[in-house]
Amino acid sequence: MAETSSSHEAPPVPPPPPATPHPPPPAVPRVLVVSMCLLKWIKIHDGDLRAALNDFMWNESAADRKLLSHEGAVRCFQAPQSAWNWIMTFAWRCPHTGESYFDPTNAVYSQALATIDGGDSYLRMLSKEMRGDLMECVLGMVYTLYDRHHVREGEDAELLLEVRRQVEEAVRAFL
Repeated sequence: MAETSSSHEAPPVPPPPPATPHPPPPAVPRVLVVSMCLLKWIKIHDGDLRAALNDFMWNESAADRKLLSHEGAVRCFQAPQSAWNWIMTFAWRCPHTGESYFDPTNAVYSQALATIDGGDSYLRMLSKEMRGDLMECVLGMVYTLYDRHHVREGEDAELLLEVRRQVEEAVRAFL
């Protein structure tokens, strides 16, 4: 007689799933990182925008500069109705502060940089678009740090407001 085996082996127990790692911390928005880099250059040069933009231009990537330039615009103030109608076609409102901004194009920014720069540095050799983008980077840094991330106290806030005042004053001279 053939022996029958009635013993069945139990199926193997699967191993427990691997432990779930903690989720990564939230990423810091790149525009904030680039804003902090430009602020660092401005602080290193004691508020001298010409020297800071020189270092920012040569030490930060073109992609980072372009990213920050997309955040830059001049704050809107009361203007005559005819000018206001023209300005508002290019304006947008900050959802964080309610301030209105407009982008008067790289041509005006380029002229404003020449005013700040004095026209005697290598910055004058850059294209009009590049000079305009650099000014947009400065304005984008102020918007990102002061308006969006509420850096509104201390030396950094004072420096941000002074930088904004310099750039906006130079830009408004051409409007």
